[in-house]
Formats: sequence, structure tokens, C-alpha cells
Amino acid sequence: MPDPVPVRPVQLGLALAYAGLATLAVIRLGNVIIIGVAGALALIGFVSSHGLPDIFVPREKLWRLIGIGGVIVVIGAVADAFGSSDSLGWAATVLAYCAGNRFRASRPD
Repeated sequence: MPDPVPVRPVQLGLALAYAGLATLAVIRLGNVIIIGVAGALALIGFVSSHGLPDIFVPREKLWRLIGIGGVIVVIGAVADAFGSSDSLGWAATVLAYCAGNRFRASRPD
């Protein structure tokens, strides 16, 4: 049986990916209001979520764990690369909230 994988580092990886994409969207957009909104949403996402206890999943279920997060990363990357100002605004705000949420999930409760 393969060794189980801890969930917290996976959540931290997703948080870093979300934060990087949100930062890229904010830089490309260059709108001061979106910077403030994205920062506020990241803080709200952090405060309103819960930390995870020490959970381990089998390696074969790792893809299920990061599946939805991977889809969000791909959508955010496409929005950052090819998006208009509306999609960049979406990417900045939604990914900032997701990053705050996942940063909190990567910490103990």
C-alpha cells in the first residue's frame, strides 16, 4: 500500500497557484479598485474558512483532491492569458478569495 499524502501541503500549493494567478490578473488590469477588492476578498476568504486537521489521503486519490482546484487554476490561467478586462476582474477577485480560503485550509485549525 502506498504512503498516504498529507492534505495541508496540497492546499498550500493550490493557495500559491491561486495567489499567483490573482496577482498576475491584478497587474495586467492595473485597476486600483480591483486591487482593493481582491485584497479584501482574500482577507474575507482567509477569515471565513477553517483550517484542516491532520488528514492524509492515499496517493491514488490525490488527483481527486486537486481536481477542482486544477480546473480553477486552468480557467484562471486562460483568463489571465487571453482575457478582457471583465475576465481579468473575475480572475483577480475570485482567485484572491480562493487563495485566502486555501491559505487558511493549509494551516491547523
